Amino acid sequence: MNVSLIRQLYLYAVAIISLGLIIVGTSTFVNMALRAFVFKAADENSYMMQNKPAMPYFSETAMNNLEKNAALTESEQREVRSWLEEVKKSSEYDNKYDPIVADRSRQAAESLAMILVGLPLYLYHWSVIRKDHLKA
Repeated sequence: MNVSLIRQLYLYAVAIISLGLIIVGTSTFVNMALRAFVFKAADENSYMMQNKPAMPYFSETAMNNLEKNAALTESEQREVRSWLEEVKKSSEYDNKYDPIVADRSRQAAESLAMILVGLPLYLYHWSVIRKDHLKA
């Protein structure tokens, strides 16, 4: 195998891979835009999952007393108060946090990174390929 054939294979391989990065990044952007502006119900499941309440953790005796509607001991009452405080803090955070916006931001960053890496690679390698073909 001569060096020019290996060089050509390398150039075409990198051009194809970088073109793939551009295609995937661009298609993810288009997908995200379609879900944001056309198919708005596509992200509803993320909202439903976000609104699930947290499962409490209590000691076994506290759970038994709660189930029997029996009086709780002082330590069990502290457990319940602690859990209620955690639920309140969590719900305050949940009210500020939008899972759809966070997911779209993450996808946009990934897509833009693919395009920013793929585009210069593709343009450089394709220009080298074109120069080689013009020389030949």
